[in-house]
Amino acid sequence: MSDERRLGWPVAFLLVAVAAAVDDCVVNKSSLAIPAGAWAVQVREDLAFVTGYLSNSLVIVNVSDPSNLVVTGSVQSDENLPGPTGLALSGDLAFVALELATLAIVNISDPKDPEVVGTLDESAEYPYSYSVAADGELAYTLSYDAATLLVIDVSTPREPCVIGKVSGNSLKGAGDLVVIDDIAWVVSADLPGLTAVNVSLPTEPFIISTVQDMTYLDGAYGISVQGNFAYVAGYYSHSFAILNISEPGAPVFLGAVVDKQHLYGAYSVTVDGDRAYVPCLDGKSIAIINISDPNRPELECVIPEVMGGRYVAKARGHALLPSYDSNSLLAFAHFEHSGMEWTSDILP
Repeated sequence: MSDERRLGWPVAFLLVAVAAAVDDCVVNKSSLAIPAGAWAVQVREDLAFVTGYLSNSLVIVNVSDPSNLVVTGSVQSDENLPGPTGLALSGDLAFVALELATLAIVNISDPKDPEVVGTLDESAEYPYSYSVAADGELAYTLSYDAATLLVIDVSTPREPCVIGKVSGNSLKGAGDLVVIDDIAWVVSADLPGLTAVNVSLPTEPFIISTVQDMTYLDGAYGISVQGNFAYVAGYYSHSFAILNISEPGAPVFLGAVVDKQHLYGAYSVTVDGDRAYVPCLDGKSIAIINISDPNRPELECVIPEVMGGRYVAKARGHALLPSYDSNSLLAFAHFEHSGMEWTSDILP
């Protein structure tokens, strides 16, 4: 069952900001060497969870003192964690998307001794998973090549199983998703855009709307959702876009920032308060965007010289970024330029 609608971009109402001059942030940086291929990061309280793509591992790092990061525990398995990419946390479990399989479930109740308790491999039919979302007894993952969203029953973590799926052209190159209130918001890079999937009946998910745009959503690899707004990074369009998604069947574009210099290879989005953090894979930087007015997002500053960073998480006022190129977890305390004064983003 599908009622797919392709929605164009209402250009007359879209405000696009192109920054002429952007300051570098003033940065205090610390780092911690971790297993090879640092990819994604999620934070819970004072612990950061980092996937290691090249090392087939999940590493847990104590970030209570961001200037002194310490590894708490890790799990490595060539058999059970082949090519770990995206990551989601739920209760005592970490759900890990696998490029070379589909999903691994890791028990993290003891951060010093995490354990893989369940795996699922649907890669023969649905290859290349780069993102995962978890909601109660369900997990959701994507097949980049098969243009498919999989709904997975994880009520028994040792025996995860696919119970529903939906495929469609709008999911070609599906790379990231967020699940909110029975709607899975999926961004896709090949037919670039944002797709809303109704997952209220897990066994029969269906597409309800799709927004596609080559100018502002080309290479849409990353999405974050906060309230009624979706924030999307465009890798090939070097862009950051905001959409009102209060009506899933008819998302509305509000504003965007397009900047080939400062958003070069924009890969993902992490929202923290009135700011969006956008790692730029090709630009080797993190762009920080003020989103206090969703109609007029403003590029505030850039953290430069960040090698191979795809994802950011916030902890204790610091931005945490796994560096694929340097096999490390980086922590940045940064200061942005605001008008004539410098304001600190370090939280108490």
